[in-house]
Amino acid sequence: DKLVTGVQTCALPIFMGTNEETGSACVRHYVEKLGPVDCGFTPDGNFPLVFSEKGMVAADLVGKSEHIHAIKAGNARNIVPSLCEITLDDGCFDKEKLNCFLTDNNITYEYENGHLSVHGTASHASLPENGVNALSHAIEGLWKAGLRDDFTNAYHKLVGLDYNGNNAGIGLKDEYGILTMNLSVASKENDTVRVSIDIRSPATLDSRDVAAALKECGKDNIIIHDTVDPLFFPLDHPIDR
Repeated sequence: DKLVTGVQTCALPIFMGTNEETGSACVRHYVEKLGPVDCGFTPDGNFPLVFSEKGMVAADLVGKSEHIHAIKAGNARNIVPSLCEITLDDGCFDKEKLNCFLTDNNITYEYENGHLSVHGTASHASLPENGVNALSHAIEGLWKAGLRDDFTNAYHKLVGLDYNGNNAGIGLKDEYGILTMNLSVASKENDTVRVSIDIRSPATLDSRDVAAALKECGKDNIIIHDTVDPLFFPLDHPIDR
């Protein structure tokens, strides 16, 4: 303890890490050099404390498409995409039905000579209800307008406009929260369209069980990449007292 200008203070080392989103290598480095951390807090959490955090599943939805020649949406897996651009065969869907669907859903879009641009609203993947998924509206709109292939059929069946996993057989919740599912980064390579899936699953559930249920529902159209265990401390846990 040190006495500084008449105020009793405790000298504690403080470090700030900048690698939280990609593995917390900063914390590992600190521990290797100076030993275990006695206590810490995350300043972007809710006051006064957070006792649980959802689990995560990283996956892809894949499907073949002969009518979609190129597709681009999203810049990050954990962000609701605000723009989806698709190049496709001009005569593979009903333009009037697409217009009705997007107009009825208050979606702004442009279409000219086989190029479709659909606009939405970005949001963090953990709060998809705060955004408007441009990709989901584009694909669901094309499906309803008559574009049917392996990719659009899978997207319609497993997602549509839903962001809680209901169509994919994982519409789960516990007393602390509901599952969210965000589809974002989209691209096409060879004849296959690939879309990233970011799932935040309820804190009292096993993320591996969620991934298994998604795979069972989606079969060959779903590729599971990784799962992250949830964080959960019961409210009567000693650390919370």
